[in-house]
Formats: sequence, structure tokens, C-alpha cells
Amino acid sequence: MSTKDTETALLALRLGVTEFRFCTMSKFSNEAEILIADTKKQAIEEGYPESAILTLSGDELLKDGV
Repeated sequence: MSTKDTETALLALRLGVTEFRFCTMSKFSNEAEILIADTKKQAIEEGYPESAILTLSGDELLKDGV
């Protein structure tokens, strides 16, 4: 995961996407967690709800109804 990914998330929100999810089958690295937190903070500062950027990992991806 890189800043390019977080920039994509913010661009998606600006273009009208209501929910953006970062996904991984493993666990997010500490660096990725920091990038995601910074992206959420920036999105909130731009007026998007906290729930606009979400994460899914591992077993969460395999559950029904997600």
C-alpha cells in the first residue's frame, strides 16, 4: 500500500463514491494502518463522514453479507 492508494480513495470520494474500502487477505502493516488513518482524517477534514473509508481484512472478506 502506498500514498497512491490513499490518493485514489480521496479522489473516489471527491467523484461521488460514498464508501471506499481498503482490503487485504492478510493483516494491514503498521505503515498501511498509518496511511489509512491519515486518509480518514483528511476525508473528514474535507467533509466526508468517518464511515466513508473502511477496511476489510482476512476472514472479514470471506463472510457472507459484507
